[in-house]
Amino acid sequence: MIIFEKNNLPFRFIIIFYKTPWSFIKNDNKSEGEIILFKNNQLWHSFQNKIKSENVNRVLFSGLAYSLNSISKDKDLLKATSDFFNIGQGCYGGRLKKV
Repeated sequence: MIIFEKNNLPFRFIIIFYKTPWSFIKNDNKSEGEIILFKNNQLWHSFQNKIKSENVNRVLFSGLAYSLNSISKDKDLLKATSDFFNIGQGCYGGRLKKV
């Protein structure tokens, strides 16, 4: 909640950010995190109008490498999941394109 005053009157705003989650379950362990989308090096979020969602081309899966570390010790897998993933041409803003 953000509170500020104007002309000695308090205003209150509640800002809600919608997160895009990822998750997986292995045995009884559930892992989850947030998907963070980019167009090149610019952060995309639904409250801006400079980048269209269909132009998003990179993604970070926050916490994925950490979560995979608990079920795998494969260094190449952990290194690969700790960096950006490119979104291919067959996707439309992180969603599959309808053909």
